[in-house]
Amino acid sequence: MLCYAVSAGSSLNTDLGTKTLNTIAKIARGRKRKINDKILLQWELSETKDPEGNMKKGNQGDGGGRPPVVLSDRDIIQLEALSSVLTKGQVADYFGICENTLREIEKRQPQVSEAYKRGRAKQHADMGLNLISLAKEGNVTANIFYLKTQAGWKEPESEGDSKQPINVILNAPHEA
Repeated sequence: MLCYAVSAGSSLNTDLGTKTLNTIAKIARGRKRKINDKILLQWELSETKDPEGNMKKGNQGDGGGRPPVVLSDRDIIQLEALSSVLTKGQVADYFGICENTLREIEKRQPQVSEAYKRGRAKQHADMGLNLISLAKEGNVTANIFYLKTQAGWKEPESEGDSKQPINVILNAPHEA
């Protein structure tokens, strides 16, 4: 159990204010009591379970910290739908986490990574089918794009050696 006693007239209390101390007490999941002219904040160290299921007590670095974020089946379905139009960073923003956290979730939950890849692949397939249908309808730009990206076609390179260089001769005006 950690305890911090703050005098009503101390610089910590005047700097932080009672509202901030109340917030600290809530964040720390603890209790705030007023004893005489002092405010006492008490909270217990965070408790989490280690891989064997035993309760761990301690400080940062001792196995405490935030619990890992786990995406539910519903979240995974949403992620698959969103991945067709959003980047990983944007998907992470949607779920209110950072991109690194999303990558860690993918390591812990392989189905999340698979859903992201599946959503991207479905969108690529849809766009490919759309491109092919446009090309078949006679859209020349779609035909050219498809042939360049899928069939390896390239623009013909110009032959630089066959052209004669242009010589420009400038004559200075005569002085009279």
